[in-house]
Amino acid sequence: MKKINVIIAISLIAILFIVSCQKDNVKVGKSTIKVKSNSTAHKIGGFKSLGFNGSYLLASQVGHTSIECKNSCITIGGIKTHFNCQGFGNKCSLNASINVSKVQPDNPNDPYYYAIGLNNDEPSNDSIYNMPDRSFYIEDVNLENGYIWLNVPAQILFRDIESGDFIYRNITFTKERLFENI
Repeated sequence: MKKINVIIAISLIAILFIVSCQKDNVKVGKSTIKVKSNSTAHKIGGFKSLGFNGSYLLASQVGHTSIECKNSCITIGGIKTHFNCQGFGNKCSLNASINVSKVQPDNPNDPYYYAIGLNNDEPSNDSIYNMPDRSFYIEDVNLENGYIWLNVPAQILFRDIESGDFIYRNITFTKERLFENI
């Protein structure tokens, strides 16, 4: 089972590199609207039968270098400091493959979903991950608007005890972006 997850994760990452992280123009009906996002997601298999449940590839910028904030982004205990980029590399980017499910599948009015990572080294090898607010743009021609936003509120991601993969909570899907992704 782990071998299949690794193969799926590698395939998803390859697709992620092919898909652009910047969406500029989106056709909606006969008109084109302007959408800019540094955070994108791609659902494997589209939206036809499973609703929003399913596997996604997430890509986003989740920070900046210490030079960009002059090493004084936040104040902790009265001392101005900077948190380094999380995850791999030095580009402050989040790349993760997740499996999204409804929190209360029998309640159609409940808007919340949760997700579990498909690969335990995404988005980081650390035991926790400081996830910022992010709205991920998902383009899909099968949706009414041609796109949807997958929203993950700021949270500390902890690992599932059994699988070792990160758990994402309080995910929502909306027609409008909820977070500015700054």
